[in-house]
Amino acid sequence: MKIEYVDGCTVSDIKIDGESFADCSDTKWGKMRQRLLEYLSNRVQNDDDLQDLLIWSCDRFGDTRHEYHCEQCGDDVYTTTLEL
Repeated sequence: MKIEYVDGCTVSDIKIDGESFADCSDTKWGKMRQRLLEYLSNRVQNDDDLQDLLIWSCDRFGDTRHEYHCEQCGDDVYTTTLEL
């Protein structure tokens, strides 16, 4: 299965085996999702890879809440939670 991400100018598309993601059937989408999860499971070989994937997953799918504002540095602190 070949996944291509095309981006630039006025084009933004994901192609799966040459077919636009928007045109994929539910069956093809399900197969692609399973293959991607298998691929990631095999590719994550170290703590850095896993940490990057966990942070992305939390940012994308988690629930974020504001914890506090630091008066010293001006930063805000947030906690994002993802329950698997």
